[in-house]
Amino acid sequence: MEYPILIGGERAGTLRESVCGLYTVFEAELPDMPPRLLRLWAHGEGESGYLGLMEPKEAGLILFRRFSARERKKLPAQIAYASDREAPESLHNSKTERQGNLAEQTEGLHNDNEPQVISLDRCPWPAPVGEESGDLLWLRRSDGTLTAHDGISTLLALPAALSAAPPGAVLRRIEGVDYLVFRY
Repeated sequence: MEYPILIGGERAGTLRESVCGLYTVFEAELPDMPPRLLRLWAHGEGESGYLGLMEPKEAGLILFRRFSARERKKLPAQIAYASDREAPESLHNSKTERQGNLAEQTEGLHNDNEPQVISLDRCPWPAPVGEESGDLLWLRRSDGTLTAHDGISTLLALPAALSAAPPGAVLRRIEGVDYLVFRY
């Protein structure tokens, strides 16, 4: 299927959708477009979905993306057109009325209270990884790493056999295995 690509409300190129095995393939071309990076959005049925970043190629911009069935569900079911804007545009180049002015839309969102100031003496950053890291509940991930939460932040433990730890990490022995422990 082919759809128009609208740039600035005018047709500038073509978006093609095809099925290749378990994937939906999108190919977009904007011939004679000056070299730049351009984000492309699909629009239809009042919805929008991000297609990807178009790249300069020879005489224009191109996009080639494969979407799995799960990724394709994030796009409108029936695509009408594609554009360089996230918000749907009118196909008839008619301007829609703005929904009230900005002051009305943001009324009640402002917090007039004094900002809360946190003393740097109480700030937990950077918090060192304590010796009690073995007392934590470590969760094993499928890639062999461990994660735990110590009440301040999440700790990440990477299996390692090093004699000295790099800056920002601590060597710990957890369940008989040496790990580099990082705070993130």
